[in-house]
Amino acid sequence: MMKMSLKMCALVALFVVGMSSCLKPDDSLNVGVYAYVLQNSDGTFTPQVRLSGNNLASASVNVAGMNFAFTKVDDWTWELSNGSYFPLGRLDTIPANIYMLTVSGLNGKTETFGLGFQTTKRMSSVELTTLEYVPSEKKINVELADSVQNATAYFLMITAPTGKDFPKFLMWTPYGDGYKLELTGDKKLSATVSVPYLGTGTYRFAVGASYNSNYAPVFRISEKTITVTNEKQVE
Repeated sequence: MMKMSLKMCALVALFVVGMSSCLKPDDSLNVGVYAYVLQNSDGTFTPQVRLSGNNLASASVNVAGMNFAFTKVDDWTWELSNGSYFPLGRLDTIPANIYMLTVSGLNGKTETFGLGFQTTKRMSSVELTTLEYVPSEKKINVELADSVQNATAYFLMITAPTGKDFPKFLMWTPYGDGYKLELTGDKKLSATVSVPYLGTGTYRFAVGASYNSNYAPVFRISEKTITVTNEKQVE
């Protein structure tokens, strides 16, 4: 059975809470949100949103004329995410705007809130040449073949580990204490990230290149699956 320490869970959760905002601080419909825009491999864009709340019944948001419905992940979480099993619509561009999110509660109450999205440019591909776990050092080594055009920051990112004991989160969230990758090098870029709480299991990690618009950040992803079994890496 896969094992992941409570402290590692807390690290991932802390980022989501830290990046979230409370939409409505009342007892009837209290919702937290974490949002960004994903640039797809074909250059199109898809909003990614995670809602947290224990009394939600449904949610949807209209972005640039396209309606997106949320999927329930567990009793506390709903996601609008571009996973392989739930592909979402793709937009050529997302004009700067506050887009209206509609949330319905189990008590029958419906409220609307605003989410700010904007795409101003496209990033080049993330040429990920290395993403490997070093069990003896409990570190992950990352190497990119080159910098990503129009990106201003890089992150080591993770989805929830696979396995029956974990919810099927599809959204990527930055991982670790510092979140941003401090890449060094003239052409090839590399970084090492300490992952002391990475337990036995299978994980989807990625490098996310990003830029900030005036609204939610925009990410482009290159991913790799790492399986840690008895302190050995299996790819």
